[in-house]
Amino acid sequence: MGGSSPLLLEINRQAMQERDPKAQALMGHELSLGKFGEELVKLNNEKNTIRKDLEDYRKDLKRTDGFLIAVTLVVVVAFITTLSLIFFDLIKDKDLYLGYIKMQDNYNQESTNLKDQFYQQQIKMDDLENEVKILKARNPGLK
Repeated sequence: MGGSSPLLLEINRQAMQERDPKAQALMGHELSLGKFGEELVKLNNEKNTIRKDLEDYRKDLKRTDGFLIAVTLVVVVAFITTLSLIFFDLIKDKDLYLGYIKMQDNYNQESTNLKDQFYQQQIKMDDLENEVKILKARNPGLK
């Protein structure tokens, strides 16, 4: 028992000297001291395996967190871009509408000016026609 673990030595001491029933039960258990030590080694190996698995799990979680953050940023940027494009389209549509209204006003104004000129020319032509009629009436010999 010289190479045994301190835990086994303490259990053995308590079983022999203090007549501890729990320690005696542990010593009388089916597992011999060698098997108990083997189980401790297996548990220690499992502990190391679990630690490694936990570290791998943490790394995977960090990778997943990074991926989710990147996806969230892409979605936010796409959303903001879409909203910006919608607003720019609305502004552009409004500018086109205002341009159309201005063009319509210019057309109406030009049309009114041309109608006024036409009517003035019509009046001048009527005046000239009346003058010609007056001249013909004064001079019956003119044709």
